[in-house]
Amino acid sequence: MTCPVCSRAIPDDLLDCPLCLAGRSYRAVRAFQHAALREVLAGRARLIVRSVKQKRHLQMFGAMQSFCGVEFSPQHRESRIGWDPSELNRVCTRCRALVQEIAGEARCAG
Repeated sequence: MTCPVCSRAIPDDLLDCPLCLAGRSYRAVRAFQHAALREVLAGRARLIVRSVKQKRHLQMFGAMQSFCGVEFSPQHRESRIGWDPSELNRVCTRCRALVQEIAGEARCAG
């Protein structure tokens, strides 16, 4: 079977193209962040920070992974921060860039 979107062959044991499915999943998780980030920007919620290998990452809302793609487990230490530039400067550069980008999308969409 061939994917109607990207024209790649779909493996016989799957119902959907793995690359297209991963893309749709990423877009859905990213869109899910909008409502939560609007709450953070308004000061009614806080960002979750997890420490992994001496580096602080921002956890996505509703997922056990960071904005930059690091997978978390419950054993990773958790703390919370507000939308404060001095605090955001102390987290992973890639997480910070992505959360600011998605927060910009959330402002425009909301």
